[in-house]
This record gives sequence, C-alpha cells and structure tokens, in this order.
Amino acid sequence: METINGLENLTQRKGERPQTGPDIPHLQHTDNSSVELFNELAEWLFSLELIEERPTVISVRGARAAWIKDDYPNANFDVLKTGREFTHIHPLDIYGGGSHHLSLRRKDCETVIEKGWGEYHPLNYRIYPNNDYGHIMVYAPRNKEELEAIKMIAMASYKLVTNQI
Repeated sequence: METINGLENLTQRKGERPQTGPDIPHLQHTDNSSVELFNELAEWLFSLELIEERPTVISVRGARAAWIKDDYPNANFDVLKTGREFTHIHPLDIYGGGSHHLSLRRKDCETVIEKGWGEYHPLNYRIYPNNDYGHIMVYAPRNKEELEAIKMIAMASYKLVTNQI
C-alpha cells in the first residue's frame, strides 16, 4: 500500500496487539510504557518546534496534550478537530500509559494498522466522514526500538497538521 510521510519504512510491530477498550475513553489496557519510555516520548514530542504542551481538551485527566502554537499561521484545520490539539499521551497512572491518539491520511492509517502499531478510534468515521483522514490510537512503546517507530508515526501526523507535506 502506498504511504505518505516516510511510513513506507515502518517496520512490523512484534508480538500480540495490546488489549484495548471499545468505548470512550478509548484506552490501551495491556503492554503500557515504562516510566522511562513514557518520559522519552513526551520529551521528544514536546520539543518539536511548533508544539507546546497544554492540558488536553478531549482526553482523560492527566493526559499530556501537544498543541500547535497559536502564532503558527499554517495549521491544517481540515485535520485538527479540537482547536490546535493534535495528539495527547495517556497518563501512566491509568490504563493506556504511553498510548496516544492522532490523525493521519487514510493510507497512512491503514499502514500503521497493518503493521500492528495502532487501531482506529471508535469515533473515527464520525470525526472524518469523508474518509480522507483517519483518527487512530498508536500503541504505547515497550522498548527503544518501538519508541523510534512511534516517533516516525507521530512525525507523520505532525507534518500533516502543520501543513509541511
């Protein structure tokens, strides 16, 4: 399948998919991140040039949200559906620690899912009824190799929501 944003190099995730819930809040119940990996992911995400950390407006209490800075004039509001929040990392103290939701072009969503890195959000088709984009949960990293793959996925979303592609 043709992908965009370099996800054609995404490797296959090893092992079983984690258990997740079918309801809202959509969370990962098994195979969550360690504190170290969670912190590495957050540090990387919040160091991106056009991002600032703010409280989430759509996720569970304690989720760390990445927002496109207010002074950035080229945000992609066709993709962004809740202000400028483009992703949020679920906190470690509840199910889902280290997993996060983000949006991609539909072809990229399919690649991420086929390779075992995530799944569609239960409200995906309500959020994007036109099918151009998709909203997915990316599973929490379990090791450094997985962290690098997850950064690749998050970077594809970041480039999309900042119109850098």
